[in-house]
Amino acid sequence: MKFQNLKQKNEKLKTQNKKLSKLNQEILSSSSWKITEPLRNLKHAFKK
Repeated sequence: MKFQNLKQKNEKLKTQNKKLSKLNQEILSSSSWKITEPLRNLKHAFKK
């Protein structure tokens, strides 16, 4: 019984991971992410 619960939870987490990975890739390839890259780089430069 416990093994089955862990297996189901694992499958659910795998599915969630796939969805989040896809969303992350969509964000990273979006125009707004690309346009704001210089601002993020500038921010990092001032943090150092």
